[in-house]
Amino acid sequence: MLFAVFFISSIAVDAQKDEEKRDSSEANRPTAFEPSPSHPFGKLNPNAPEETAQFSFMIGAFSCDDKERQLDGTWIESKTIWNSGYFVNGGGIQDRYWSKTVVASGTRIYDKTKEKMAKHSLISVKAGIAGKPKM
Repeated sequence: MLFAVFFISSIAVDAQKDEEKRDSSEANRPTAFEPSPSHPFGKLNPNAPEETAQFSFMIGAFSCDDKERQLDGTWIESKTIWNSGYFVNGGGIQDRYWSKTVVASGTRIYDKTKEKMAKHSLISVKAGIAGKPKM
């Protein structure tokens, strides 16, 4: 009976060690925190700067009601889509935005030299909808 209890506890300890090895090796895989079927928006890498976690509220798929002011002063209301997920193996955040007039993408990555989050955006205004700039 004592042998059986010892044998079962050693199996449990071995299983726990295997789990710990798996967790620590996951952080070393270059794609461990990228979007996947089980995590469609990726996962925050535990080794990412803590500032990255401040933007975790953005992660997911969102349907929004948007109101955009046009160059002529009028407003266009539309349904929009905003998706955000982790990229660069869970170390940064990338968002994508679609509306009637704009398609955009942005990235947020911690800049160690400036000690702050850096944001970069790409914005494409759909021709003919947003109006012509006044000269």
